[in-house]
Amino acid sequence: MSSFPSTGRLTAASDRGRVRIEELNTGEILDRLCDIVLVVSPDGRILDANHAALSAYGYPRAELLQMGLGDLRASEDQDGIAAELADAASTGEHFEVSHWRADGTIFPVDVQLTPLMASGESALLGIVTDITHRKAVEAALAESEIRYRTVADFTYDWEFWRGIDGHFVYVSPSCERISGYTVEEFMADEQLDLRITHPDDREWVGTEDPRGDQPPHNMQYRIVNRAGATRWIDHACQPVFGPDGDWLGRRGSNRDVTEQVLERERLRAAVSEKMEGRLQESEERFRVIFDHAAIGIAQSGLDGCWLAVNQFLCDMLGYTRDEMKSLRFADITHADDIECDIRNFQELIRGERDVYAVEKRYLHKDGSVVWAYLTASVVRSPAGEMLYFIDVIDDISKRKRVEASLSESESRFRRLAENSPALIYRMSLDPLAFDYVSPAATAMTGYTPEDHYADPQLGFKLIHPDDRHLLEETMLSENGTSTLTLRWVRKDGRIVWTEQHNTMIYDEAGVPVAIEGLALDVSDAKLAELDLIESNARLTRMIHDVTEAMGRIVESRDPYTQGHEERVALVSGMIAREMGLSEDEVAAAETAALVHDVGKLAVPAEILNKPGKLSEVEFNLIKEHSEQGYEILKGVDFGAPIAEIVLQHHERMDGSGYPRGLVGDEICIEARVLCVADVVEAMASHRPYRPAVGLEPAIEELKSNTGAFDPDVVSACLALYERGELAFLSAPRV
Repeated sequence: MSSFPSTGRLTAASDRGRVRIEELNTGEILDRLCDIVLVVSPDGRILDANHAALSAYGYPRAELLQMGLGDLRASEDQDGIAAELADAASTGEHFEVSHWRADGTIFPVDVQLTPLMASGESALLGIVTDITHRKAVEAALAESEIRYRTVADFTYDWEFWRGIDGHFVYVSPSCERISGYTVEEFMADEQLDLRITHPDDREWVGTEDPRGDQPPHNMQYRIVNRAGATRWIDHACQPVFGPDGDWLGRRGSNRDVTEQVLERERLRAAVSEKMEGRLQESEERFRVIFDHAAIGIAQSGLDGCWLAVNQFLCDMLGYTRDEMKSLRFADITHADDIECDIRNFQELIRGERDVYAVEKRYLHKDGSVVWAYLTASVVRSPAGEMLYFIDVIDDISKRKRVEASLSESESRFRRLAENSPALIYRMSLDPLAFDYVSPAATAMTGYTPEDHYADPQLGFKLIHPDDRHLLEETMLSENGTSTLTLRWVRKDGRIVWTEQHNTMIYDEAGVPVAIEGLALDVSDAKLAELDLIESNARLTRMIHDVTEAMGRIVESRDPYTQGHEERVALVSGMIAREMGLSEDEVAAAETAALVHDVGKLAVPAEILNKPGKLSEVEFNLIKEHSEQGYEILKGVDFGAPIAEIVLQHHERMDGSGYPRGLVGDEICIEARVLCVADVVEAMASHRPYRPAVGLEPAIEELKSNTGAFDPDVVSACLALYERGELAFLSAPRV
């Protein structure tokens, strides 16, 4: 029973997903061929075979269809099969190899692989010829000239031998059967074989140099015989060498394969015809996609009329299918887009391109505008004839509205930026370049935006030399922003104060790509700030001077304490700084120290200067000086709680002080500092009622009364003492 039935069509087998030639009308013809016919997939799997193949290889049909070309190929011929299959799938391939039979024997074959393409599926048609006989002849010819000539004269193929000078040394009698020309004619004309080559093949066949030492090769081409008929020749040629290795010429064999070629072409046509049956299925799938796609799809004719449209496109433009088919594309195209549309359409018609894509505006049936992205492509017949166009139309109206909104937003931003008194800028980092500089640059710096575009370093050059380190040292915060105040030197040399706000811009990978920022001219505010600072400094100096004056008034009533308050102020400042207190706290401690005894103005001078021991009543009067000082100072705005510090400077950490018996942190830090400084200076100085005790005993007093004094203050004072910085308290006083 034939493996190629005479009716049916090419189908995809459900069990193996392979292409079969099982139901070709030419099945009986294929089974009658002497040559092996195989249908092979692009990767080398055997998809089908004729009766000659089953007979030649000795495998049952089912077993053969489980094999690939590589399984048939002798092991020594495995190299290169992948490249041969790739070439065959592209342009066809012709080669000789050795194949295995089921019984383990090997026989040489001539393989001609031809690609088949139809409805998007591909396969290879292989015509395999058993060349065992030809190979045997070639081996025999190599044994000796006599045996070669004997065999060659009677071989079926047209054999020849060219000498090293290009002339024929030998031509077998079969040449006359195949070409119509005699041996004598070929022997007399070395170019005869080329002249009878078909004109369309002559150019590439002529590349074979009859005098060249070319490697063995095979080719197929056509000749025109003496009777004018075209015959296909399977040509094999190889160099001939003598026993000593000298090149003797080229030996070749020409076989008339006209019938096989014509049969192959008929087979290919039959296969292609049957594969067209798949086209109908493909078209049905396309119809489903066409009708249900969520995008506009249309088929338009060469005259610009709609041939078919899907429902999505009808809904997009508001027309029914029948209404659409009565229109040309120009009828529903916005007037401003028609010229461009027609120009692109004519380029397709002229064959200058096969596809074009463009954004255009269509007119909805209600008159509104529909923005769309159109892709139009040409559909051609297998012969290359232009048939119609496929148009894919995507509604981009929403995107266009978003773009318009963004454009308006950008315009508003640009108007805002270009009319803002602030200098707004954007600088790319790699390469360094200004992307945008607002017009305010001219008024603020004297340099135009164009000057900045021309010199990316101009922004740095503008900074006053004394301020450039601020920019270099300033790091952006964790959120990528920074603010700093700098002086800029204008083009005319004038100084302007600026406040810059910068933001780092990062790409999706987190790499910094640009800096965006703005700069404000804050010269007026900065100059006012500097004036205020100077005024504050003058006021601070005035307060200090007044405070010193008040202290001297107190000292004028008590000559024994002359310079006491200034020395206490000096020690207080030293201790406060040693503790790391803020400058405001240091200043408050120093100022309070200068007037801490101002309350003694309410104490009679005779008590202040009494050389002996004070009575209890007199001592109580002395103790009131803290409260009296508070009453004198509480109405003065020193910018710090000076009156309260003075009130507390005789309080002790353990509550043993006066006037209120405060404990621990109830005493402000400045008063705790002043307390220690007052004790140290007083003990180191002479008093009417006792001589100076000395600095060292004063330090021991602090150490022994740990509960009364703040330990942090005491530690700071001891550190100053140990470094010798309090030695001035022991110096003789004039």
